Amino acid sequence: MIKLLVLLFIFVSVYAQETIFKLPDNHSRFLHQLDRSFKTASQILIITPSLHHSDLSKKLLSAIKKGTTVTLTVQETKGDPLSLIQYKNIELYLSEVKLDQTLILVDDSLVCTSDGTINEELFRSAHSVIRCSDNPNKIRSIRNASYPFIQHARPYLE
Repeated sequence: MIKLLVLLFIFVSVYAQETIFKLPDNHSRFLHQLDRSFKTASQILIITPSLHHSDLSKKLLSAIKKGTTVTLTVQETKGDPLSLIQYKNIELYLSEVKLDQTLILVDDSLVCTSDGTINEELFRSAHSVIRCSDNPNKIRSIRNASYPFIQHARPYLE
């Protein structure tokens, strides 16, 4: 019994910091997780091929109004990115590098990754997986890996 508890403790301590959201079933749970993180965030970084999600855009707007700085790097500016650019604390960048995955980084407290784009219709109908983690080592490594995308992106308003 003690051996099993030790094994369980090791398993929980290693994997307890990652949450996997299977869409479309966990769509609302994922948005709730982001909403909780956005409320206390000072900086949000989103790197995605395109952003077409009205609920997520509303949550970003409420975070921006509270003073959160949002950096958005996209390939396609149609839709939500252009509606968000009018606000003070948002920086929109265009990526010339082909993006296949989505990255959402909230301060140094949460990182979420997904294959594909942020699209409300796809999130509600297609099966996909979003991984969110609050592991500081994973956040640091993903932040360091995202620097080349940020450096090669050009500001939308030059």
